[in-house]
Amino acid sequence: MPNDKERARPLSDLIDEFQEAGYRAKVEQVDRGNHLIRSAAAGWRFSLYLHTVEGTDDQVHNGMFRLFVKAAPELELLNLYNSEHRFCRAYRDDDDDLVLEWDVVFANTGPGYLAQCLERWESVLGNLTWFSARMEDDDDGSGDDADVLEELEDEDIPKTRH
Repeated sequence: MPNDKERARPLSDLIDEFQEAGYRAKVEQVDRGNHLIRSAAAGWRFSLYLHTVEGTDDQVHNGMFRLFVKAAPELELLNLYNSEHRFCRAYRDDDDDLVLEWDVVFANTGPGYLAQCLERWESVLGNLTWFSARMEDDDDGSGDDADVLEELEDEDIPKTRH
């Protein structure tokens, strides 16, 4: 039976596949051999955290796509999103920012799998209007939470697809 290292994907293969799918990839080592890829899709900046097999710097077992948005949807809205979107999760962080996450496993996968994951993630990001369509005006008169999402969508983010 293969061990974790034998089932994992080489980091260099995942970076190549990321770029071959038409995405820019800024790669950083974050801790103990784990890596972070920063990129953008559907007009949003996101990160892909890559978790390596213990004792290696370059054998990736799993990862997590993550996006932060300066918006604070109500908890009921987050619960509704999570109930309708089984494999992604949404929550508010300590700064009350919206966080979307999606875990993926790279072990035992081959070429093309990351490209499929990126396609799916881009569709998740493209559907952020799900939140803006359901957010109501703030009571404090500071404006509509949905406006925050629209402003971020309009930010000058370089296109990453070729």
